[in-house]
Amino acid sequence: MKVSVDTSTLSRGRLGNITGVVFLAHARWAFPERAWNDFPVIVIAWWLEALSSREQNQVECAFMDGPFAFRVSRASGGKWRIECRGRSSGPSRVALVQPSPFMRSLYTAGRNLVSACQKHGWRSREISRLARLSVHTRVGTGA
Repeated sequence: MKVSVDTSTLSRGRLGNITGVVFLAHARWAFPERAWNDFPVIVIAWWLEALSSREQNQVECAFMDGPFAFRVSRASGGKWRIECRGRSSGPSRVALVQPSPFMRSLYTAGRNLVSACQKHGWRSREISRLARLSVHTRVGTGA
């Protein structure tokens, strides 16, 4: 499983909000769905901040648009259990992943978003925050 962003879909609204495709890609499914349009700069920053912490046993990572989130918790063998669901419903998808490759995909998604925003000449507090969060090379395994 990895974090997937499509920087070719990024657009910036009149108020400066950046939208584009962001989702979790599993070998057999996508969450919330392939080509999910959301606010990738904001949500990737949220996820990086939450998952980089080594202090929590369980972390909730929300999408901004829709009632979708995934919960990351420790599982046996050093793996993470990622439970993808609508906030008000039961689990919709569950995957066991190695933390390091998942976090690498998250850091890569962040760096790719920052680079795409810079190419467009876009600047904002959210982009600067994501730039700071996505340069970390240490992979957290706190969840």
